Amino acid sequence: MKQPRAAEPAVPVKTLLPGAQFADAYCLEVNEPALTARAAAERMMGQSPLWVTGLMRLRNMIVAPLGLQTPDAATLPPSSQRIGIFPVVSQSDERLVLGFDDHHLDFRVVVDCGRYECTAARHRLDAGAHP
Repeated sequence: MKQPRAAEPAVPVKTLLPGAQFADAYCLEVNEPALTARAAAERMMGQSPLWVTGLMRLRNMIVAPLGLQTPDAATLPPSSQRIGIFPVVSQSDERLVLGFDDHHLDFRVVVDCGRYECTAARHRLDAGAHP
């Protein structure tokens, strides 16, 4: 399997998150022409390993008194409107934008799927944030 590689962000960062101070991107080429952005995002972020889930529970207990958002069943949108804990901001077959705004950080993850030469699909994960 090919490894993801660092790439220049291909999305208009200033449009998706005006005032962003940071953006990075990773690119992974796969031979699945029918793969949609949502399906790619679900593969990447749909489930967390148990150790990550445990650390997130600990994190949530620590930051809740500070007023930071802590996702729980009562506040999460329905599963059709999120991937993992990230709410869907916008969606098409080629691009999925996930993210949220909090007191200390506005965050976006963009999963792009595009068709390029030889019917190989190129999938890109871009992330942007600003405090």
